Amino acid sequence: MDILEIRKDIDDIDQKIVSLLNERFSLSYKIKEYKNKSDYPIIDKERESQIISTLSKSIISPMKLEYLKNIYSEIFSASRDLQKETKVAFFGLEYSYTHIAAKKFFGSSSLFFANDTIEDVFKMVQNKNALFGVVPIENSTEGSVNNTLDLFLDSEVKIFGEIYLDIHHNLISLNDDIKELKKVYSHPQGLAQTRIWCHTNLKNVEFLEATSTTKAVELAKLDKSIGAIASFMSAEKNNMNILAKNIEDKPNNQTKFLIISLMEPKKAKKNKTSIVFTIKDKVGALFDMLLPFFENNINLTKIESRPTKRKAWEYVFFANFIGHKDDEIVKKAMHELEKKCLFLKILGSYPLEEF
Repeated sequence: MDILEIRKDIDDIDQKIVSLLNERFSLSYKIKEYKNKSDYPIIDKERESQIISTLSKSIISPMKLEYLKNIYSEIFSASRDLQKETKVAFFGLEYSYTHIAAKKFFGSSSLFFANDTIEDVFKMVQNKNALFGVVPIENSTEGSVNNTLDLFLDSEVKIFGEIYLDIHHNLISLNDDIKELKKVYSHPQGLAQTRIWCHTNLKNVEFLEATSTTKAVELAKLDKSIGAIASFMSAEKNNMNILAKNIEDKPNNQTKFLIISLMEPKKAKKNKTSIVFTIKDKVGALFDMLLPFFENNINLTKIESRPTKRKAWEYVFFANFIGHKDDEIVKKAMHELEKKCLFLKILGSYPLEEF
């Protein structure tokens, strides 16, 4: 076969694909009526995972699972958009890491709204100006994003889901000569995650904090003597030079992002629950808090403390565990925990994200 014959076969297949997509989207639109009547969640990540799992068994080389996931991510996104306009608020500017994580979770057909602060994201969701919000919660190198944790205390928003993103930092600038840089901006997490590389390779450079990595890029666009530590996509979008790639100090650098909403997700086969609580000021109080998890055989995956900011030396505890708030053993454990602590709040039960 010559190239024209091959292309003719591809054109024929493309017509069939579009015809089948027409059918699929027609059926997706019919589901809209069901979801409106039954208050069914607009996003069902477990259903999407089941579809990918089933279809992956039909993959034949040179087709790859990665290609299938990327294609269906957009099909799912478009199907949801047919059913309900999905407005998503995210922290940072366009092509910040949080924006990239948001697009990975929701696909490109959602409407994305940039926000200068994490607090603004919470407000947009709280005030129903966005159906969902996306905020960073933890980095594998630098630990928790404390501002995100603190905002859950006084907000009604819940955790709807989570997503992990591999973080690869790049040094970018209008300049094409790294030796001419005088200042480098990035988000505090970006600076912390590239600390060793920066101090090894940028001896006489001043490092300055920006509210986000994309804000750092905006500052770098003002002056050729300024660099920014940001994503590869930020450099592409702004037509800037990448002076060094993948400069993160840890090669397995990941950040976890939370999807927040006033809605609750559909219960999945594997779930995680997040809570926050305060303890009574007495000897052994924290031990007493952990007993309900041990006695009910619940896997507590994380616990950390934060100052309440209301009273000196008073702390709140954030915890994650495997299970759903509607499971009987979880209900029992929460009932026992509530009797022991001063304050208890369930931040959400949501599908467990494998990473």
